[in-house]
Parts: sequence; structure tokens; C-alpha cells
Amino acid sequence: MARILIVEDDNDFREGLAETITDMNHVPFEANSCFSGLDALQQHNPDLIILDHRLGDADGLEFLRHMNKRVYPVPPVIILTAFATAADTVEAIKLGAFDHLLKPLSRNDLISTIERALQSGKHEEIVKSSSIILDSNDVIGNSAEMRKVLKLIGLAAVSNVTVLFLGETGSGKDVLAHLLHKASHPANAPFVAVNCAAIPAELLESELFGHVKGAFTGAISNRIGRFGQAQGGTLFLDEIGDMPLAMQAKLLRVIESKRFTPVGST
Repeated sequence: MARILIVEDDNDFREGLAETITDMNHVPFEANSCFSGLDALQQHNPDLIILDHRLGDADGLEFLRHMNKRVYPVPPVIILTAFATAADTVEAIKLGAFDHLLKPLSRNDLISTIERALQSGKHEEIVKSSSIILDSNDVIGNSAEMRKVLKLIGLAAVSNVTVLFLGETGSGKDVLAHLLHKASHPANAPFVAVNCAAIPAELLESELFGHVKGAFTGAISNRIGRFGQAQGGTLFLDEIGDMPLAMQAKLLRVIESKRFTPVGST
């Protein structure tokens, strides 16, 4: 039997959630605002929180930020919203939400998500709050598949992993790469994009890694490559599959070791 806190300002909807939780043989606690929910959080120490995204006194993201400062370990949080945007979805997952679901949702979907969230347990590490503001127009679309992608971006945004985007030409890989960058870095961090298919093969190594003076004919001065330009930010390699195989092998080494050597350098 789990203790589940419902933070929802719609009385009828909150009561319906409480009824479902009771039918699952769990114990519901109810709050109708962000800050009354934070008080109930410390009072009842719930195993799970079901949180409305839009509350009267603050929004669900603000609740997550305050929660991460008040409790440890933090319980899993399911956010419900009728007005999902790409920015909200990414930010919610960044801040540690277990899931970000669209209203209305079926009773079966709710029960399934609650069961998965309870199995995930409490997080041993407090998720760092974010000060990054995303543009709600970065990505348009609320299909189930797109929302899965946005949740993955939210997870990747709080890590330092290399990310591979797969999709046909025109499907929006560069749009999502920009969104991931904005969710991961301060506003002044560099975003460096390279179209690997547009650069001649013989120039690609110098373009990516830079070169030193005298490395080849025409190298009249040292040059910083795209990896160097992207220091502290994001390097987006577009159409990487069109890169020559020998260059792909060199690039793989750089990605694995996090080190590169400018052309002609020792």
C-alpha cells in the first residue's frame, strides 16, 4: 500500500484521481495548490506525487523546483497537463518528473503509469533545478511519438552523453538538436553545426579538429576547428553518415576519448 499525494486545483478531477487510487488499494492525500501541496509533501512523506501542471498559485515546474530543495530522497512525480508544450515536457523531465502526461487520459493509462512510477522508487539523488527558459515555439507537435522524443531529450539534457538523432531528411533533427542544446547549456554557450556532406573529404579533418601553421600547403596560421569552437557548448554533426569511412573512424576515437589532435600537431 502506497501513499500518493494529489496536487490538483480542479476539485472534481482531483476527487476522481483519489477514487482511482483508493480502488488500487493505495492511500490518497489531496492538495489544491502548489504550496499547500509542498506542505502536504513534508507532512505525509508520500511514495508518489500526481501533480497538475497549471495550479492557481504556481505551476507544476515550480513545485518540482521547491520539492528538490525540501525533501531527500525525492518521490517520483507524474505531471498531468491539458496544455503541453515541447518546452514544458523537456523541462519537467529535466527536473526529475517520472512522466509528463496529457489530459484527458484513460483510467487504464493512469493506473499503468502509477504502477510503473511506484516500481521506480524514490530517487537517491536530488535533481538540480534549472534556470534555463525554453522557447515554447521551438517544437510544434503533441503526438505520442513526438512526446517520447521530447522526454528523451529531457533525460539527455541533465547528462553529458553523446546523442544520435535518426530520421529522414526534413524530419527536424536539427530542430531537436537546437532544443537539446538550449535545455542543456546556458544561453551564451556555443552551438556549432557542421554539414558533413557539404565539406570536401580532404578538408574535413582540418575543419573539425583544426590545424597548425605549416601543416599543409596554404596553412599559413594556426586554425581552431569546430571541436575547439564548440568548447563548453554543443557540436552538431549533420549528415554524419555521408562522412568518409576513414574519417568516421577518427571521429569515433575522438568521441570515445574526448580528445583530438589538430592536423600537423604533435
